[in-house]
Amino acid sequence: MTPNKFYQRLNTYWRVLATGSSFLLFGVGAFFFGLVFLLLVAPLPIAKSRKQRAIRQTISRACRAYLSIMRSLRLLSFSINTNNIQPIASHLIIANHPTLLDAIFVLSAFDNICCIVKEDLWKNPLTSIIVTLAGYIPNNSISLVEQATHKLNSNDNILIFPEGTRNTCDGQLEFRRGAANIAVIANCPILPIVIHCFPRTLQKHEKWYQVPVSAPHFSLQTHAVIDISKCIDITKPRTVQYRHLTRFLCDWYRSKLADTPAAKTK
Repeated sequence: MTPNKFYQRLNTYWRVLATGSSFLLFGVGAFFFGLVFLLLVAPLPIAKSRKQRAIRQTISRACRAYLSIMRSLRLLSFSINTNNIQPIASHLIIANHPTLLDAIFVLSAFDNICCIVKEDLWKNPLTSIIVTLAGYIPNNSISLVEQATHKLNSNDNILIFPEGTRNTCDGQLEFRRGAANIAVIANCPILPIVIHCFPRTLQKHEKWYQVPVSAPHFSLQTHAVIDISKCIDITKPRTVQYRHLTRFLCDWYRSKLADTPAAKTK
């Protein structure tokens, strides 16, 4: 074995070990913060909405610290450009979904976001407390749109991944109607975020220990807020608006991702 191949293999072993340790840290950290919130924040005699926003701000800071740890372990690198855009209230934040870490990157960039997340997090004992106390919305809820609309009308920001699950190729995005339904019913502005990851990692159906040859680089870029009245005809029936807005958003993302290396990887 040549020294170069030996180094590459050693580096791979290290990143597998460090990745496993990072996931363990995430689970233990989520459980620890959940207990702290349950014991110290939940009993406070203040409005439930204020507690949830305080918890979300803490989650945002914890996500920033977590990503910094992963970067210091040389598991990844990243750049986050929010263009000085900080949604104050009532924005529907959307993003493409290439990897398992996308939500963590978005949460690290903004202080107060209510997430629509997988139902599995409510069943997992390590995460169930924190997602409940933060006021997150399970993606399998029959009242998902109504809950999200209520929170937007209460000046919360909502994060949703229109694809509904991680994609396997940026050039083949398929959006579901959930995001469009919420935006139309709530009549709220949309803040689009484009996430790039190269080489691809932590994709759907990929095991955590299947690390790429080199550490991936993530970039998160916010773009100008989208006013739905300027991209679809809001005088048409809602079902038509849902369909047209879904198509518009999907085409918009495809155009932004078309020329990236990840988009061409199949």
